[in-house]
Amino acid sequence: MDKSPTQIQLNTAKQLLECGVSLGKLRSDYIVRGHRDMVSTTCPGDTLYNIIRSSCPHIVSRTEWNARATKSVTYLKNQPVQYAFIHHSASPAECLTKDSCAAAVRGFQNYHMDTRGWHDIGYNFLIGGEGTVFEGRGWDRVGSHTKNYNSVGLGFCFIGNFMTKGPTQVQLNSAKQLLECGVQLGKLEWDYTVRGHRDMKSTQCPGDILYNIITGWPHYH
Repeated sequence: MDKSPTQIQLNTAKQLLECGVSLGKLRSDYIVRGHRDMVSTTCPGDTLYNIIRSSCPHIVSRTEWNARATKSVTYLKNQPVQYAFIHHSASPAECLTKDSCAAAVRGFQNYHMDTRGWHDIGYNFLIGGEGTVFEGRGWDRVGSHTKNYNSVGLGFCFIGNFMTKGPTQVQLNSAKQLLECGVQLGKLEWDYTVRGHRDMKSTQCPGDILYNIITGWPHYH
């Protein structure tokens, strides 16, 4: 009951789950449950149960979405960081499949690098309308998402325009799971602060509806 699986077992299980997503057998926003969540049982054991409860969402790697090579990398000097900055992409208005969301992410990277002259896509992570999480600059690199605050926080972009309508529930669920994953990995402070982009500068981002949603989250203050 108190013995942990080997790291090889855990890595293989995670790889198998990701394979299921890639093959279209598991949804990209699949939910992990222990046997004890469904019936009265001690299965899968206390230690393994605690491990799976802290599982992070599946994150589509840069390689998977066919990212361009970054021009330069600057790493965060201090981790965990205090802030989680929430953005919306504004355009496209929505993306509801993994392929269309991946195409949007490639478009963002091209715009950020070719038009704005940045070293890479600006966001650390992006969340599609069907719940898929895409790696931008990732947990450890300074982004280009919130001017004057990039070195003290991570930028999370909801793909879509949320001025007049809200994100999908799976999109919100994936974002919340990703934030908690950041805490578990030591990338976000346990008492991290959520802020909308408009809290830091004059902008409509992350849209009126999404902003109203995040102001109700416990870490918004």
